[in-house]
Formats: sequence, C-alpha cells, structure tokens
Amino acid sequence: MDLNPPSVDFAPPLHVIALATCAPGGEAGSAPEAAWLRAQRDALEAGGAHLEHWIAHWRKAPPPQDARLRALADAWHLSSAEVIAVALGCAAETDAMIGRVLAWLQAPVGGARPTLGLLATLAARFGEPAALAALAGGAARESGLIQFNAEPRALPEASLAVPLPIVFALADPASRLAPQRVHIGLAAPLALPPSLREAARSRARALSSAAG
Repeated sequence: MDLNPPSVDFAPPLHVIALATCAPGGEAGSAPEAAWLRAQRDALEAGGAHLEHWIAHWRKAPPPQDARLRALADAWHLSSAEVIAVALGCAAETDAMIGRVLAWLQAPVGGARPTLGLLATLAARFGEPAALAALAGGAARESGLIQFNAEPRALPEASLAVPLPIVFALADPASRLAPQRVHIGLAAPLALPPSLREAARSRARALSSAAG
C-alpha cells in the first residue's frame, strides 16, 4: 500500500498567469522585462493549455503563496478584476522584478505599481469587461484591501496599492508588519523626579481602588 499522499499539481501564482498574457509576440523587445514576460508565457504554454485552463486550475489548486488570497476571494465574493489587483499589488510590493515589469509595461504613465488601465486589460482577458467599475465600486476598495493613489489622474492612469499589513498577512507564511515607533534619540529614558513618580503611583493606586 502506498502511504504517501498524492502530490498536488499547483497552478502558477495568479500574478504570473496574468502578466504572461502581456508577453510581446515573437522576439519583439530586447529589454530584460520583455524576456521575463516571454519566459513566463513559454512556461505556461509548455503545459499545452490555454489561458482559461490556467485560470480554472488556479481556482481549483492555487499555489501556497496564493491560498489565502483564494480563500479571501471566495469569502468576500471578489470579482476577477479585484483578485488580479490584489495579486499584482502584493507582488509589486515584495518582488523587485515584478515592479520593473509593471513599470516597463505601463511606460510612460505608470510606475512600479499596477494601474487601473492595465488591470482592466488583464481582467478583460479573464472574461470581465466591466473591470474599472468592479475595482472602483467593489468590496476590495470599500474595505481598504486595495487603495487608489491620491493624484488627480484619469482612472485608467491611477495606480493601485495593497497596504503592507495586508501584503504580509496574505503571504506564505503569513507574517506581521512591525509597527513604527517614534524615537527621539535618547540614550536612556528620562529620569523623573521622585515627587512625580510618587504622584504617579498614588494615582495608579487610586484608579485601581476605584476599579475594584
């Protein structure tokens, strides 16, 4: 009897599937970003399946790094545009190459975070034609899962970000972002005079008695 559990054929990460559809045809483009996109596309095509297959595969067997995103998408009924936005937004914050690829794809108006115009284009390839409306009015933006930049740009040119605490919470393994604290440059805590310390202790005792 084979006691080994069956291996799971995980899909590639969602941001890789989405970006692979942006690979330039043939050998167009000699930039490293174009080569990276072609490599992702070629790896997917080597599996002998179309884009729809990889999307369906991701929904059934997301890789560990996307498992929390997949669960969140189900729980909140996120649209395809919103799920792609979160996937690309998280990847842009943690993978320098993804940031470079996004900036290359979106030049000259975009930077290292995905624009709504690019996300709308990708979502349309996933079968969602009303991506801008889904991103602007969906649960992801309403909840703060995604945030638009504050610059007064046309909606397709606006960039989108995922807050860092959410990026780390969705990662595999999940982690937390340490809170920032204010440091005023003191080598040691200030020494309070005895009278002030005694007054603080008296106040603490009074509060404790009142609470009891």
